[in-house]
Amino acid sequence: MLDRSTLQPVATWGGPANTASMTTLAQQVSGYDDAQLAIITTWADPGWAAIGHPGVGLTARGEGPGEIGSAQFPLFYAPDPLIDGQMTWVGVPGSPAGSAWQTFGVPGGAGVSTLDGFLAPDSNDNYVYLAGRPTTFDLGPDSAGSTSASLQIGAATYRASLPAGQGGFTVAYLDARSLAPTAQGQQTYATTNGDGTPNLSEMTRMTTDLGTAQSNRSPMIVAIRSIGNVPLAPIGLQPPSYSGPFDSAYADALDALSTAVALSGGSAQTFIAMATAPLTGASAVNSYSLLGSNGQPSPLVPQLGNQGQGAEVGSGRSPAPASTELSGQLMRDHWQRYAPAGGVAADSGATLLETALAEPSSWPFTSTSAGNAAVACIGVNVADLGADPRAAYWTQPYSGSDWLTIQSQVSALRPSACPSVAVALFRQVRAQIATEIGWVVNVDSYIDSLVTPFTSDGLSSFADLASITQDVVSAVKPPPRATARFSILGLFIDIADLAGGFDVPAADAISASWALTGLLTPGAGGDPSVDLTDEVEDTAANIGQDLATELQTISGNYGNLVNVIVADYAKLRTVGTLGGCVSGPGCTPAWRFTRRQQDAASRMFEVSARRQIWGGILPAAYPYVLQTSSNTNAYNGTFQGPQEQISGIGCDFAQPFPVATPVFLRYGIRQVGNTPFMVLSQTDFQGASSPATNFPPPRSNVVRDLTTLFAPLDPAGDPSRGGLGVDQYDFMVTNWTWTDDTTRAPTPALKQWRGCGG
Repeated sequence: MLDRSTLQPVATWGGPANTASMTTLAQQVSGYDDAQLAIITTWADPGWAAIGHPGVGLTARGEGPGEIGSAQFPLFYAPDPLIDGQMTWVGVPGSPAGSAWQTFGVPGGAGVSTLDGFLAPDSNDNYVYLAGRPTTFDLGPDSAGSTSASLQIGAATYRASLPAGQGGFTVAYLDARSLAPTAQGQQTYATTNGDGTPNLSEMTRMTTDLGTAQSNRSPMIVAIRSIGNVPLAPIGLQPPSYSGPFDSAYADALDALSTAVALSGGSAQTFIAMATAPLTGASAVNSYSLLGSNGQPSPLVPQLGNQGQGAEVGSGRSPAPASTELSGQLMRDHWQRYAPAGGVAADSGATLLETALAEPSSWPFTSTSAGNAAVACIGVNVADLGADPRAAYWTQPYSGSDWLTIQSQVSALRPSACPSVAVALFRQVRAQIATEIGWVVNVDSYIDSLVTPFTSDGLSSFADLASITQDVVSAVKPPPRATARFSILGLFIDIADLAGGFDVPAADAISASWALTGLLTPGAGGDPSVDLTDEVEDTAANIGQDLATELQTISGNYGNLVNVIVADYAKLRTVGTLGGCVSGPGCTPAWRFTRRQQDAASRMFEVSARRQIWGGILPAAYPYVLQTSSNTNAYNGTFQGPQEQISGIGCDFAQPFPVATPVFLRYGIRQVGNTPFMVLSQTDFQGASSPATNFPPPRSNVVRDLTTLFAPLDPAGDPSRGGLGVDQYDFMVTNWTWTDDTTRAPTPALKQWRGCGG
């Protein structure tokens, strides 16, 4: 147990692996509060054999790790020290479940996982944990006619190829904590034969392998990349053309494979659309890329809840994405699993995220007593620096102009100020410290610009979020007390499919600055920090202002990230010389942030903000998305209109689903007499005979505004002209939570409609 402001030990305790020790540990931890930081560890001690499922008890609320914010595991997912090896938690007493940093793994094995990050002070000068070793990924661009693929994930590259004329996929199955290949390794599947017909055995093999990954208790990254122009053979009888024979065996294989992809974090519709609505033409490339997971351990996510949770892009999205190259950054989450964290991969060199969380380095002129004496003497002769000038970089709250004044004072010092220091050494150290101070000024300016990417071209201030929210609320008119939820950092993080359409090479740096500044900002409800999963929740009318306030607070704490950078020489030198650069060695586009790029970023984040706000407000007005189909035999319903133009589904001539495109989504494999649908619903209508009184019809203005939501982006990137470029299927599966609970479904919920009289 450490003091969070000084890191001085407060207490230590240890005991044998038994029930009595668990009780004592809980008592020990419960006596402390958020002024302390706890580190708890256990290992594969034989004593645990006498306790059934010790991982369940250790992580329960009221137990030691549970009292510092451990994630709580149901029985099947609970780690067991006898099976999983050492288990370690770092957290703050009294914190909510899931806020602690934790890991478990077999020492020396592929799943080895350690808490090897850093402790950095937050805005309250309390130390918080930052996970180390971030990295990047790039699943590669499309290339017409190519039958090869190259996936870069971390330091490794995974290559695959197929014979000319064939199409398919390559999948890398990696340990999510180490990025090492698992026993499944990398597999390549030729799912389309050279004559354009489907290869059912290869599709089944891929489905089986994805299922094997999903049943693995260890967390895995599942990276999928298509190969060739036609990775999935087109399937006939897709409305409205109805051309070609319908192959039911292929349809079953395709449905099973798309479901397996969805369970890996992808979108079933984006994947399956390569077969149901393929791009055609000699140069057309049907493509798909996913950086997903096996959903394990995932105690808070039901089975189908993993759909849409990965980073994904594909030609099957509608409207078409600006780019089908999927790249970005990987950060470690609270379970030490690598997860996508927005932005685009740097073109070369280290990213801001990797630089900020790199291993510490040594300062120049500190390896000898003479060098240390020169540094101290110069610091003493400049009143605002002191005997340890480098510590002043991050401990003193000086403004940029203050630092420039100090820099001038350093440069003006004469060798006579330090008579015991050799003149040549004095001049070298003086020049070095003056240069470092210049870097400090640039780091502050650069990070400030990243966390406030506002111009009049797009999102101009945090206040815009409140006004955008009010516009959406006015259009949707949710019930006054309806609750809406927004991801706090999602606006700046969830931009994987936007970054390629806007000229913002610094997108990865913007995402990184927000992610790291959030972690150095105390959260609400006792949470030690704001991370990528945190949400703000309030009534729809108030939530826009709440989000603006949260983001304003985080942005105001950008100095905490500056302190992390300027407290280390290598980080200070890298960001100080490259941040916002114009030219010179190492000045890649990822480090530049010109006025033109700031305008593009402002436009991109306005689109991102509007997307996120729609995704929070619409579920407040329509709490359910119900899955159904046009098969009257399945639902005993009355369908209005032809199969592809259905305007409603009724029971006993009532009309529970009076709808209009695009509120009514057609998706999946569509056959004669059977088209799958999703429909926005204001009630959880499940089989009542006369639901009309409980089912107000959708409002026409919602339909109009949803058309804008799902329309393509303006080619010039103007948020006021085009649509928001949202894929409708993806919007429904990510903003409504899948559940098969027909009686106590959480809201917003995505669930199967049971039909009339069901």
